[in-house]
Amino acid sequence: MEPAGPVSRLRNMTRLHGWTIGAGIIAAGLALGVVGCGAATVVGPAQDQATTSTVSKPSGRIPAAATAVTLTMKSGLGAHAKGPAPVTITNQATVGKLAALIDGLPLFPSGTYNCPMDDGSSLMLTFSAGRGGPALATATVALSGCQGVDLTTSGKQQPGLGTPDGGRPDAAQALKLAGLHWNMPR
Repeated sequence: MEPAGPVSRLRNMTRLHGWTIGAGIIAAGLALGVVGCGAATVVGPAQDQATTSTVSKPSGRIPAAATAVTLTMKSGLGAHAKGPAPVTITNQATVGKLAALIDGLPLFPSGTYNCPMDDGSSLMLTFSAGRGGPALATATVALSGCQGVDLTTSGKQQPGLGTPDGGRPDAAQALKLAGLHWNMPR
């Protein structure tokens, strides 16, 4: 039996502390392993509200002042070919249709997803108040992984949009509306 006192308490605290550290390391390793395998937990606005609905389509995400949109295709990791040169569109009907496409996307559903590998390939739509003007909103459509849409307006990140596996169809629709015949990275 160990004597009571500061030394004994220190030994017991060290043992307990060692167990806590060990458990923390194991938990961190498991978390890294899950993330490395492509799992993602998405916390959406629905988890912060009393309702459970995650399909919300607020309009007006893209500012009405947008009169131009630049489309940029980004190839993913390990891509051998460079993407096409960015294209800026100033036709108001086309800009409006592309804005409506982004405005019409639902909020990305909250939950845990086991996503395929995300290589970083994407289609960016940068809305501005004119050719070469500052970005009013940027929608980045992921073409791999869980394929959601990230939206930034006035420099502020907005809640995620789209649906799991919806990025490629959303990007194909954007390219069609823009009249571009680009091949998406595989």
